[in-house]
Amino acid sequence: MWEALMAQPAGTVWLVATGALTNIALLFSTFPEVVDHIQGLSIMGGAIGDGFTDATLGHVEGEGERFGNETRWAEFNIYCDPEAAQSIFSNAVLASKTTLIPLDLTHKVLATTAVQEQLLNGTAGGPGREDLVLRQLFGDLLVFFART
Repeated sequence: MWEALMAQPAGTVWLVATGALTNIALLFSTFPEVVDHIQGLSIMGGAIGDGFTDATLGHVEGEGERFGNETRWAEFNIYCDPEAAQSIFSNAVLASKTTLIPLDLTHKVLATTAVQEQLLNGTAGGPGREDLVLRQLFGDLLVFFART
């Protein structure tokens, strides 16, 4: 990852984390120069709740509103390696370049049936079903996360 990032001009690369932050935190602790080299970091993780959006995050009987998808309060990508998240959020330079996309927002962007069909089958005149395994994987993931 270091090679790919450093091969690009300084200040042009955005790193996008859509899972646990373990490898990203390890990258920055091993190669701190990457922090200054990247333009930004986007993290799909965390949850805010308490009316941050009107997304329905769930309700646990006897416990009330649910904000997280791993526990009542915790979102999986942060929950599974909180130390990695802490190392990123506590780095002042990196924190100023970081955009957090919490669970609340990801639940506002759901793919319609038409989008799901296009993902699986392609578009007329475009690439077709030759990469069906990958298309099916992305389609299954999209449907799975829409239900969480």
